[in-house]
Amino acid sequence: MSPGFIPDNVPTTVITNAASGKYALFAIDPTRATRQSVPVSFNVVEMTSTGTVTLAVVRQGAEQMSQKLSGMGATVNLEETKVTKLNDVDIGFVNSSVNTRHGSLRMLQYMIPGKTKLAVLTYVCPLEDSDHYRPIFESSAMATTGAYDNSGFASGLSSGFNSGFSWKRMWVSGAVAAMLAVIVVLINASRNKPRTAPVHTAATPTAWDCPNCKRRVPMRVTQCRCGTPQPG
Repeated sequence: MSPGFIPDNVPTTVITNAASGKYALFAIDPTRATRQSVPVSFNVVEMTSTGTVTLAVVRQGAEQMSQKLSGMGATVNLEETKVTKLNDVDIGFVNSSVNTRHGSLRMLQYMIPGKTKLAVLTYVCPLEDSDHYRPIFESSAMATTGAYDNSGFASGLSSGFNSGFSWKRMWVSGAVAAMLAVIVVLINASRNKPRTAPVHTAATPTAWDCPNCKRRVPMRVTQCRCGTPQPG
């Protein structure tokens, strides 16, 4: 969090989840975040097991992820599932569109094996913003260092990894984190609305609501990050 970070601009559930210790990295696009939703995010889940990534492994992880999100009320379309290369190392790639009653999302996931750990990178953005964010997501994933080819000396380990490794946590955790930031936060905000005191009831307001992007802005700041001035 940067020194100028305003916690009110991100749902507390997202902040708590990001700091839970489940993720090696959790990032958001702050220009798109509001108190109700974080539509653009990136997270990394790591596990202390590794091996060779195969198409069968990638498909298994993608299907488990799809089943989990379907149980949350989303419809997942697995548009592309493949094995590609990162610095001559085989990595998994899944491109999905996720439809919910709150909107449609683009989700890109990468499975990258290291020497001692395996990482799954999950990127999410609104479906209509795919053309803008996809090149950014792809550049980020392809800049990952530490990818390791386990097919040579560690072939025995790789075989056990592919046949007995549990993929559910790896693929599902990242996808669920991204979905929680978009969907469950909105549901919880709606359910909790009657218990939330409106800002104008405070005797001395400490923040104002931007009428344009709905961000929560401290009273000392006279202009929102979107450029909208503080109402008179």
